[in-house]
Amino acid sequence: MARQFVLNLHDAMGGRTLRDVAAQVGIHHVTLLKILHGRAWPDLATVSRLEIGLNADLYSSADVRADLARAASPSVRKSRPRAPSE
Repeated sequence: MARQFVLNLHDAMGGRTLRDVAAQVGIHHVTLLKILHGRAWPDLATVSRLEIGLNADLYSSADVRADLARAASPSVRKSRPRAPSE
């Protein structure tokens, strides 16, 4: 989920510099750098600023639901048929 957020953020930034994007969305460029490098996780206010400022859906609830569904699904194990007992 965090990795997908960073990938979405990177895509939404396009070819713009860190400083340009940070100034556009109203956060410090070092904060943006830490998020992109996985050294910080943005709070909801920062996620909102990024999404609104970049006009992009960075933290999709559909991604979250898919991740939760994958995590909750039991692993599929193939079992061998048992021999009839006598």
